[in-house]
Amino acid sequence: MKKRPDSETRRHRGDAGGCPGIGRKLRPLGSWRRIAAVLSAGTCLTPFQGWAANFTVSTNADSGAGSLRQAIIDSNAAGGTNTITINTGVGTITLTSGDLPTIANNATIVGNNNTLSGNNQFRGLFIGAFSGTTQTAVSVSVSDLTIAKARAQGGNGGGVASGGGAGLGGAIFVANQATLTVSNVTLTGNSAV
Repeated sequence: MKKRPDSETRRHRGDAGGCPGIGRKLRPLGSWRRIAAVLSAGTCLTPFQGWAANFTVSTNADSGAGSLRQAIIDSNAAGGTNTITINTGVGTITLTSGDLPTIANNATIVGNNNTLSGNNQFRGLFIGAFSGTTQTAVSVSVSDLTIAKARAQGGNGGGVASGGGAGLGGAIFVANQATLTVSNVTLTGNSAV
């Protein structure tokens, strides 16, 4: 049996009963293959915020590549439901430059028995999603992590008889409409002032 070249034009095969497609030219077979290849490539390469992503914490540094701070930033940017895994043996992650970014998307944080230290200056985790100023639902799970020496500092009053903002959630602050599930999480030496 002789094969047709890809560039040869096919003709529609219909029954002879006056089918409207008989004799009509169709796209060359090679064209269909190119279209299918482009659609397949586009489907695989197009970012979709609903895809789950995994982010690995490989250093106990406060910031930079492989840090917990960077993993939270990357997870928030990716959207969707993601997993942040702190590698076994990272040790104590000590915050030195400020509070961690808000965890603003659905996420699972696997601590692998490491420790997050607020260094008696900074909050451990802040969980909450916002659309402008409106809080939106977010669900976060944290496991196998110790949060120690975290501190939420309230604001200073601006004048006579004026109060400052409350210092809430020293180890973990959970915003309205946020859900937090913890498993094997130890909180020690944390404060909210």
